[in-house]
Amino acid sequence: MKDKSNFALYSRCVKAGKRFYYIDAKRDSKGNDYMVITESNNAVEDGGAMVRHKVFLYREDFAKFTEAFLDVLKSLEQEGCPSEEQAINISDMERKLTDIEAEMVNRVGDDVEAESDGPLKIDFEF
Repeated sequence: MKDKSNFALYSRCVKAGKRFYYIDAKRDSKGNDYMVITESNNAVEDGGAMVRHKVFLYREDFAKFTEAFLDVLKSLEQEGCPSEEQAINISDMERKLTDIEAEMVNRVGDDVEAESDGPLKIDFEF
């Protein structure tokens, strides 16, 4: 039986070769927002099912996660990219994430009703 207490707010799929990444914004029955990042891989295991890995990221950890994510991307950029296809525009991504973080701080600071604000949307483009 599926848990119907969690509501999907936004979903995005990223196809990357044999892998699919699903990034879902959800809200639980208590009104808490969180993200689920799922990797599905076509490399099948014993039973023939796709391999899936999930990461649950809660709102209070978004800023810490974003900071660590950008730090790792910067580190990779400093090491050099083997091809232009893999190059990442870090400064553009930082600007977008700073805007998102400012919006989140404003939302938390206001006495907001979850339904009147609209869904939380986070969109990473690679």
